[in-house]
Amino acid sequence: MVLVAHAEDDNRCRVPEGRHTSLLRGVWSTIRNVRLPFRLGALAGVVATAILTVTAAPQLDPQAARWVAATLEGMTLDQKVGQLIMPSFRSTYLSSDSDVYDELVSRVHEQHVGGFLLFGGREPAPDVLLNAGYSRSVLGQPLAAASVANRLQAISALPLLNSADFETGVGFRIGGATTFPRAMAFGAAGDDRLAFEAGRITALEARALGIHVNFAPVADVNNNPRNPVINTRSFGEDPAMVARLAAAYVRGLTEGGMIATLKHFPGHGGATADSHTTLPVLTETLAELEDRDLAPFATAVEAGAPSVMIGHLDVEAIAPGVPSSLAPETYAYLREELGFEGVAITDSLGMGAVAGTPALAVKALQAGADLLLMPADTRRAHQTITRALDDGSLDRARVEEAAARVVALQRWQARTAQDRPVDDSVVEKAEAASAALREAAYGY
Repeated sequence: MVLVAHAEDDNRCRVPEGRHTSLLRGVWSTIRNVRLPFRLGALAGVVATAILTVTAAPQLDPQAARWVAATLEGMTLDQKVGQLIMPSFRSTYLSSDSDVYDELVSRVHEQHVGGFLLFGGREPAPDVLLNAGYSRSVLGQPLAAASVANRLQAISALPLLNSADFETGVGFRIGGATTFPRAMAFGAAGDDRLAFEAGRITALEARALGIHVNFAPVADVNNNPRNPVINTRSFGEDPAMVARLAAAYVRGLTEGGMIATLKHFPGHGGATADSHTTLPVLTETLAELEDRDLAPFATAVEAGAPSVMIGHLDVEAIAPGVPSSLAPETYAYLREELGFEGVAITDSLGMGAVAGTPALAVKALQAGADLLLMPADTRRAHQTITRALDDGSLDRARVEEAAARVVALQRWQARTAQDRPVDDSVVEKAEAASAALREAAYGY
């Protein structure tokens, strides 16, 4: 839910002056004029006292818990299943009368998805390119991102959890936004305040576009120089430092009103393979994992991370031979040993590490996942889950539990949208934080 879309006071929607003003003017103009079915002025009357606070996870007071229970009671099982699925869209211009947009609408209206993952843009290219490795991916456009996110939000009965991989800031996916250095630069600076500010500024810029969930920070410890996928995405090789900076980043996102997502539990840093293409195997003992890989997750959960992404890893000390995202032991450790009570989301179900797994979505839910990221076929995933409920292979209580966590997180997001409006100084604050980080990390 975009904060300024619900601001009753037009003064909150003034366009900030400074760099990127022309870009922001178009974005903010679009956001201001969106009329959502659950505008907070009306919603506040129903849930004014249903305040969520973030500790180990968003906590519900009794009245808020009753609101979530009443919302769930009014939902069909089909709708609850949909809340557990998160497909994606790209931040390029998308006409409302296009086939692509119609498909996104059907995912909201017919499949009742709980949110979307935003990617950058993609250039059109002919199908006859001779270079099979040619990349069509580009940075997305802020107006396009805000336009699609808000149109989908406007037609949804519940607040969508729109998300993105903004690991280095919104500029990681969107042109014209702030781009911070990779996490390892924060490790080099060693300053918790800079990690906190990067999280806070990322939250403000993201929410100005209508994105509420950041799939960051990367809490993996970079302890293997041959790791092909983590590397500079990690804060470093010292578990204590990674834990400290990941926790600071979580607090910064929370301060800015954005949902933090730790990844990739139980730790991808020691892998020698890329889970995008194959299933990495981790052979360390549980004691070794607890001393190194798991420590940052424990600290960041305690700092208030409301969401954790489960990686696709064969962790022999926890569930040998089974991807961690499909292993009940993984989720049991997260909840019982770390005390995590929030939303557990899988890494993308389209990745090579789990590709070809029969009934993949059902197995992830059976294991303990609450939110399924990017199934290869959203409609088929929904149908497969529904059939599993019908034939009894998937417990209805498991779906109810997962849906309750997702709806509670949606409630926190909606309340945050009301309580912490995006102010006029987003651009100036982003530039100041970026300059401070540059000076601390590089000396200029």
